Amino acid sequence: MYLFTMQKYKLISLVLSSSFLLLITPKIEAQTNNSSGNNPFQNNEQNSLYGDSFNPMDLIHNANRINRLNSADFVNNSDRKIDQEAQNFRQQQQQRILEMRQQKQTEEEIN
Repeated sequence: MYLFTMQKYKLISLVLSSSFLLLITPKIEAQTNNSSGNNPFQNNEQNSLYGDSFNPMDLIHNANRINRLNSADFVNNSDRKIDQEAQNFRQQQQQRILEMRQQKQTEEEIN
């Protein structure tokens, strides 16, 4: 009886392992199948750096060329914008200080 149950377990484990291998084998083959030889891309894919599709370096180059802003102009514009924003901040700060003084004076007058 013991021998019969051991054979039964071996048979079950053999069936389960073989069915597992049969289920997983098509997935493995689909992932590793490269019918195009040395080309790592599918037929509908192109290498974006060297293929027929757009090149990111061309996009960056065209964006820089269209902008026509050299580094000196960029620095000057940035400095000018920073100075303007600092001046706006100072004006808002002074305006707020004046408002707080006026509010404090009106509160003192009321009391």
